[in-house]
Amino acid sequence: NDFVVFDSILGYEFLRISTGGRQRRQDLFFGFANNSRKNSFLYGAAVVVGHKDGSNSINFHFSHQFNDDISDFGCIWQKQDINEFYSIGHSVHSERVNDACWVDCGQSTYLLTGSNDCLVKLSKFENDQFICVAELPPHESCVRGVCSSCHKDSSVSLLVTCGGKLSMEFYLLDHQTTEMSDHCTASINSNVSFLCSYRTLAKSTIDHRMNIVRAIPLLPADSRCHLCLAGDSDGLLHIVVISELGNSRGTTIGNLFSDSGRPVLCIDLLRCYDRILAFVGTTSGDISVWNFPGTVAVKDGNCGLNCLKGVMPHRPIFVFKAHHAGVNDLSVGS
Repeated sequence: NDFVVFDSILGYEFLRISTGGRQRRQDLFFGFANNSRKNSFLYGAAVVVGHKDGSNSINFHFSHQFNDDISDFGCIWQKQDINEFYSIGHSVHSERVNDACWVDCGQSTYLLTGSNDCLVKLSKFENDQFICVAELPPHESCVRGVCSSCHKDSSVSLLVTCGGKLSMEFYLLDHQTTEMSDHCTASINSNVSFLCSYRTLAKSTIDHRMNIVRAIPLLPADSRCHLCLAGDSDGLLHIVVISELGNSRGTTIGNLFSDSGRPVLCIDLLRCYDRILAFVGTTSGDISVWNFPGTVAVKDGNCGLNCLKGVMPHRPIFVFKAHHAGVNDLSVGS
C-alpha cells in the first residue's frame, strides 16, 4: 500500500508514501526544473492520496535544488489567469465515486453519479459548483455503474443504475418540466420518476454485483425503447430492453450471455447501421466484441427482448488481448 519512487538503475529510493489502502487512488507528478534531466537528484514530486472520508491530500517531496529553481517562476504565476491553474471541485458523495455520466437536458447539462455510499445523485453545475438537485433511492450495497440514454429530439432521458445483488434500477428524467423548474430542487426531484427494476431469477448475494452498465436507444425512435447491457462479477452479460412506457409489474428480466468467465469491468456501445456493437473489457485484459440487434418492432404496445429484429448472438464476433492486466475502462468512437 506504499507509493514508491526509486531509481531502477542505481536502486536509490526517492520517496515512500502510504496511500491508505489498495482501494485508494493515487497519482504522481514528477517534474524537473529547467534542464535538470541530466541530474536525477534535482526533482519535485506530488502524490495525491484518497482517504476514506472522501477527502484528498497532496504530499509534496522535492530536492532543495529543485525548490530553489522553481522559486524563479513566482512572478510568472502572478501574471497568469488563476483559472488556468485551478479547477473547481465540490463534494457530492461521502465515499468514492465509481461511475458518472453526463445527461443533456437541452439548455442544462446534469451529472449523474454513483458511489460507494450506496447513493445515486443528479447534480447541476451552477454558481461555479456542482449542486445536487436530485437524489435517487439508495441501493442496498455500493453503486457500481450509472448511465443514461436518450432518443434524438426526445424530451425524456432514461437513467440506469446498478450495483450489489445484481440489481439494476431504471428511471425517467423529464427534460421539459426540468427546464421550467430549473431552480427548484423539489420540482426537479418530482421530474425523476421510477420506471422499473431488473431482477435475476436466481438468488444472488451482496457480493454478487453488477460492475458496469451502458444503454443506447433502439430504432425506430417512436418505439421509445432502449437496449441496456450490464456486466457482473461472474463474467456474465445481462441484456435488457427497456420501454419508456414501463409495465404494470414494475420489474423486468433479461437474457444472460457468458463472456470469458472473468469479471466484467467496462462496456461501451456503438451503433453500426441496424446493429449495436458492444465492446466488453474484463479482468483478464481481453476485449470482446458482441453484435446485437439495434432495431425493435413493438407489439401491442409491449417492448421486450422478443421484439428485437435480428438474430441474437451466442458468442462474441471478435476477441483480442488489449492488456496484460484488467481493462478498467474503454471508449469507442465511430
